[in-house]
Amino acid sequence: MWCAYTFAVLAIAGLPTALKPGNIGLLFWTSSDFLQLTLLSVIIVGQNIQARAADKRAEQTYQDAEAVLHEAIQIQAHLAAQDEVLTAQIADRLDTRTQGGITDILNAVYALKTEIAVAPGHPPADLDAIRAHIDEALTAAQEKLASTVLLAMPPATPKGDKTL
Repeated sequence: MWCAYTFAVLAIAGLPTALKPGNIGLLFWTSSDFLQLTLLSVIIVGQNIQARAADKRAEQTYQDAEAVLHEAIQIQAHLAAQDEVLTAQIADRLDTRTQGGITDILNAVYALKTEIAVAPGHPPADLDAIRAHIDEALTAAQEKLASTVLLAMPPATPKGDKTL
């Protein structure tokens, strides 16, 4: 800014010459000496101030984006860990050696198979009743499987909790 003051003093030093009668020196002095020299340095100072403010805003935006990225990576890792736990629990429920889950459904089907075993060449007496009995048993087994899977799922963690 001191440059603007220096140029203003320099321009004012040339003012007496511009005020001589008989020429348009005042107009030239105003346009070339005073305005150009003084305002040029003022514009440069203003641009420097604006550039510093823009740099601060850009740095803050970068830090905000970096924080959001870090949080998204943590959330992604948390969800991947939850997926692994849930996949293991579902696979365990679908394993035929695990008590409960799909084992109950298979046992119900095997029990129905022995109940409706019919001698070859002799159709069952009441096919509709047998179908209804199979549907009821399978529905009960599916409901039991669904409730066991839901009970085995871990509860949702509150926001910000980093544990599973």
